[in-house]
Amino acid sequence: MIWIYTTVAWQDRALLTQWAQYAVEQGWAFCVQVLDQGVQSHYLWEGKANCQREAVVVFKTTEDFKETLSCWLKKQHPYDVPGIWYLTAQPLHEDYEKWALALLHQLKDPEAESGSSPTASHNSEIPP
Repeated sequence: MIWIYTTVAWQDRALLTQWAQYAVEQGWAFCVQVLDQGVQSHYLWEGKANCQREAVVVFKTTEDFKETLSCWLKKQHPYDVPGIWYLTAQPLHEDYEKWALALLHQLKDPEAESGSSPTASHNSEIPP
């Protein structure tokens, strides 16, 4: 299991709901969590210390969709230099992992099930 994590400025948090819905509809993620209450981020940018309220999104996916999802996310992100991380996660309960993998398998189209790469069968166009 892979978790892809990023943040956006709090005022742009509506994007996260759009991203979540699109990623699930495309079959790139079996679950997306949007934490839109905000976190306080402290960082350096262009030589200055900054503090900004941000919203968080976590895409739960598999290694098969990591590249597709992260490339799409980078294109969509409003930041000049987005922080996009992935974490390898091991579910503590085997039933959860089986459910997630079965769900992503169901979302594949027939061509993907015939042996081609699952990422090759998904449309990576930016949603309207």
